[in-house]
Amino acid sequence: MARVGLSNNLKFRHLVVALGGNRMLARGALELLWEPCYEVGDAYVGTSDDIEATVGWMGERGALTRALLQAGAPKGAGFIEPYEGSVRDSSARHYQIHDFFHHCPEYVKGRRERELEKTTPKMCAVCGDTFYSANASTSCCSARCRMKAVRERHKRRKARITQEVAATRSDRSECSDPAIRKFSTPAHAHVRTTDVQVQLVPVESTAVDTAVPTDPPRTEDVVEDLPDFDLQPDDDPPLTKAALLARAADTSPIVLTFPVQGTQGPVWPLRQSLIDRWTVLYPTLNVRQEVSKALAWVEAAMKRRKTYGGMERFLVAWLNRAVEIHARGPTVITGSLKTAGNKAAVEEFLRRQR
Repeated sequence: MARVGLSNNLKFRHLVVALGGNRMLARGALELLWEPCYEVGDAYVGTSDDIEATVGWMGERGALTRALLQAGAPKGAGFIEPYEGSVRDSSARHYQIHDFFHHCPEYVKGRRERELEKTTPKMCAVCGDTFYSANASTSCCSARCRMKAVRERHKRRKARITQEVAATRSDRSECSDPAIRKFSTPAHAHVRTTDVQVQLVPVESTAVDTAVPTDPPRTEDVVEDLPDFDLQPDDDPPLTKAALLARAADTSPIVLTFPVQGTQGPVWPLRQSLIDRWTVLYPTLNVRQEVSKALAWVEAAMKRRKTYGGMERFLVAWLNRAVEIHARGPTVITGSLKTAGNKAAVEEFLRRQR
């Protein structure tokens, strides 16, 4: 579609005069001439016969082409100009629209760029073959080459991550203090384990903890056995050193062991100290029975297993829900009004039959 103000253009007025003063005919001829050029994003319009056939000119042969070509005379070019590109048939003169890409809409310029992209040869980054594509961002000729490029990119990324992890571990191994090597991750860089003085109490050996040594463990051994958080963090944030040392100092017997997921351990021990504490906080519940139900629920499916750091929170939520269910009382199952009405109707029918 022509720009606003075309009717006031001097070339348009010359074209109107050349076509006998018919403004509607002049504007319609221009619109019909520009429409196919907008569609393909090309300024080429062909020979004089092609132009008049596109517009549907019914007048003298060549008159419309001369009017379009001489509309800008004597000062400048008209609406069309001679085409300077290569053509198959050079016996007749070929034309193109004057300053087409200067006046055309923006979407036509984008379409022109895509058409040029289709005809521009590209070299595949994987196999080196030449291919054509309208997508400027693609660098592979086929789906097989794209998949191969993705695999190579993932392989390089994996190698880079492995090197970074190895460099991080080598930096920690240079420290003489094993506790500092364990807690020298960026998330715990502000913790100085040498400033914390904690006296550990040896854990009593039970039937479950068969791997615990009978001799009192040294402080260095207990700290050395703490999980390495920076290798593969769980969904929950890792426990602080103070929390881990506090759990290591708990000497109460283990009541149940819950299977967990993550790198902080295969099982989570539930000790008698927590059972006693929850018994005081939940006087209306049988805490031992509720945690046994929770253990059975977790063991029923692998996806229900929690992380080591989230087990205590999970059990507290389980007990809270049990308190709410206990407060509501037993559920009485009653039928709907429709069911009760049907039952009364059947009883009345049987009574009449008797």
